[in-house]
Amino acid sequence: MSPKQTLPESTRLKRNRDFVRVRQKGRPFRCPYFILFACLSDEGIPARIGISASRRVGNAVDRNRAKRYYRELFRINRHRLRSGSDMLLSIRRPSTDASFEDLEHRFLQAIKYLRLLRSNP
Repeated sequence: MSPKQTLPESTRLKRNRDFVRVRQKGRPFRCPYFILFACLSDEGIPARIGISASRRVGNAVDRNRAKRYYRELFRINRHRLRSGSDMLLSIRRPSTDASFEDLEHRFLQAIKYLRLLRSNP
């Protein structure tokens, strides 16, 4: 039986105050598909992500699909991220039409730009 491949609760930003803190203190990376805000918090905790999608992104099916894609990108790449990294990903409309490969390329570009990669992967 394969190990459970889910995103643990400890790697998600859930509270409004966490979203506000990351948006205010974090550095932004903007691209056509999303805006990624990132800041560092305590070193001892794992990298965390919060994802938001407004109704402008599309209907509920489109928004939830886009959120699933980004959660999967984070899950696949979280071992590369520095511990204590808090990220807020705000989804833009073109994400619903983009391929998973395009989204992955932009996500990796964003974490490199924001210097969120571990120094020794």
